[in-house]
This record gives sequence, structure tokens and C-alpha cells, in this order.
Amino acid sequence: MKDCVEFKINNIKKYIDENICGINNINELTAKFDINRNILHENFKIKFSHSPKEYILIKKMERLTQLIKDSEENYIVFYYANELGFSSSSALCNFIKRKTGMSFQKFKESIMKEKA
Repeated sequence: MKDCVEFKINNIKKYIDENICGINNINELTAKFDINRNILHENFKIKFSHSPKEYILIKKMERLTQLIKDSEENYIVFYYANELGFSSSSALCNFIKRKTGMSFQKFKESIMKEKA
């Protein structure tokens, strides 16, 4: 990996880690860091074993789990969708269903059981 590309890839990962709730798509990253989408995908996957999209989804799942664990109130799905930058409650519910096979409510209940 060229030094410039490697530097960008490291900065992109750091940016994702620090701004996960505000990232909605890869195009935002390619524009912000002035990097070709294919170069980003290929080099990110080599360095971190996940494509940028996969990494973002992993980080969103981790953040969602933490939000649920940290919540004192019984927040509705809209709160979590909004916090994580999903376009709607349905988009978050579909994301959870694809990743876990569970409804949002079942997923939330499983996280709350772990918390107890």
C-alpha cells in the first residue's frame, strides 16, 4: 500500500470510529477523504479484514448495543434510529432483522437481559 493511501485508510477508519452515528454511506467518505471508491474498498479490506461498508455496519451494531445498555428509559425504536443516523425506524428494524434474525424488540430484550 502506498504511504499516502495507507495514511488515508487509517484516517478513514479513525473517522468512522469517532463519527459512526453520522455516517450513512461510503460516498460521504470518498468525498471527504478524496479517495476512489475502489481503492478505498480494496485497501480497507486488506488492512482491516472488512470492507468499509461491513466495518460501518459492525460499528453501528456495537454502538446500538451500547446505547441500549446505557439507556435508563424505555426508549422507542425511533430514538435509536435517530441516534445512529438511520433514515427511519423501519430502516433500523430491517438492519437488525438482517443482522440478527430478530425483531428490534427481541434484540433489545436480549441486550437488556445481558445488562441485568
